[in-house]
Amino acid sequence: METIPFGYKYPVTEPPKINKKYPGKGAALCYDGVNTIYATKGNGTKEYWSYSVEENTWTQESFVSVPKGLKGGTSIRYKDGKIYLLAGAQKKTDVNNFFVFDTATRTWTTGGALELGSNNKPFKDGSSIVICDGTIYALKGGDKTNLFYSYDIGTNTWTPKEELPIEDSLYGKYKKKLLVKDGGATASDDDVIYATKGGGTNVFWQYIPNAIPPDTGVWARLESIPRLHKKSVPKTGAAMAFADGYIWLLKGNKTPEFWRYVPEAMSKVKGQMSKVTENVIASQADPKVDGTKVTSTISSILPLLDVTPNPFTKQTTIRYTVPVSGKVAVKLYNATGRLIETLNNGYLNVGTYTMKLSSKNLAKGVYFLRYETMISRSEIKLIVQ
Repeated sequence: METIPFGYKYPVTEPPKINKKYPGKGAALCYDGVNTIYATKGNGTKEYWSYSVEENTWTQESFVSVPKGLKGGTSIRYKDGKIYLLAGAQKKTDVNNFFVFDTATRTWTTGGALELGSNNKPFKDGSSIVICDGTIYALKGGDKTNLFYSYDIGTNTWTPKEELPIEDSLYGKYKKKLLVKDGGATASDDDVIYATKGGGTNVFWQYIPNAIPPDTGVWARLESIPRLHKKSVPKTGAAMAFADGYIWLLKGNKTPEFWRYVPEAMSKVKGQMSKVTENVIASQADPKVDGTKVTSTISSILPLLDVTPNPFTKQTTIRYTVPVSGKVAVKLYNATGRLIETLNNGYLNVGTYTMKLSSKNLAKGVYFLRYETMISRSEIKLIVQ
């Protein structure tokens, strides 16, 4: 698509000077649900842009009226013709850190300032705002506690809410404090808010507004984000969004990993799926008969990997189950760990698959068949006779 242009330097002079800065920390996007995407460029600039999806064109809008250029911790959301912006990395002496852009008048106004808390630290990397059930919420990053606020649009005021708990377990081990840091993110399905803490942690939380009693909210720990290797955890560059009934997570941290979470539908035990509801299967496979959507219930998943016969002489059949659509790798290694053959390495939909393995090019001996998906890994010893 059309590249976001270089903007003018702030303040604008005559003639204007070009500010040759690319998007960096503090860059953010939001969508008006119709035709326009709005963007901050971050990287210490005050630039703010609109993009027409229909025309594939960028327009530089009024500079954000922040005291200091936008950096990490900046977040924007759209609601009812307004863009709400949390300004990250402002000086703690600056009162204004929340702004509102009117898409009709194309102007910025100052919103209610977010309190910095007892530690008097600005909103830094990991901070974000999210809209849930018509209310704006803000989660603070870069502090010594995970402050959380709700915003009343009518009165233009913020109210402190229950803080995201800081005592946590990391990779199954108890750790006293896990704070929201770089890579922290929030998303909402308009009923529940989901949050990651970033900072190289794999913990995952949800916040339920309007719990009992009324006007309160409750944080609850969810299943930890799967961790494939040391860097397979949300950190710099992590982002989260809600779409089509799922929470989508880009992990960042110099990994290409992209994950999907099914709210209250999955139950994974020791890397294997124990149950999948009919909603999950229907949404992923989306089978149709005579134009009518068909749902089916799977109460249990077959063994992830099976080889029959084993040992074998000429040929064997490999059978494996894909519980969640995504990248699937099936590879054959010899007894020393050297890769002999890649049988599959690509995207597969939910289902059970079979393939034949011939011993024609294999010496007699012991081999290992390794099967990996985004949520599980299995390995079987094969014997060629």
